[in-house]
Amino acid sequence: MDQPERNIKPETTPLRANPFFHPEHTVAFYTLLTVLLKMKKELGLEAMLEYMALYLKEIDSHNPKLAMAVAKTLEIIPIEVFYHELGKHSKDKD
Repeated sequence: MDQPERNIKPETTPLRANPFFHPEHTVAFYTLLTVLLKMKKELGLEAMLEYMALYLKEIDSHNPKLAMAVAKTLEIIPIEVFYHELGKHSKDKD
């Protein structure tokens, strides 16, 4: 009897060149972004930003190596790259 696939693996990812957006992470990213958007709509931008800050603080305290690795990565890759990469991808689809 065939077992159902337990991991949802999308065939494509919107930002293939970006190391943060591997296909196996798409479900987690999508879920988190959807929660944040719903929180913004229902509770407001301030509540959403507060939640993000507290969540990051919690992760940082439990995994300082991860926090350091991400901080170093963001020193190398300007944040504008992330912003413009998504905009470029959206325009390319039109």
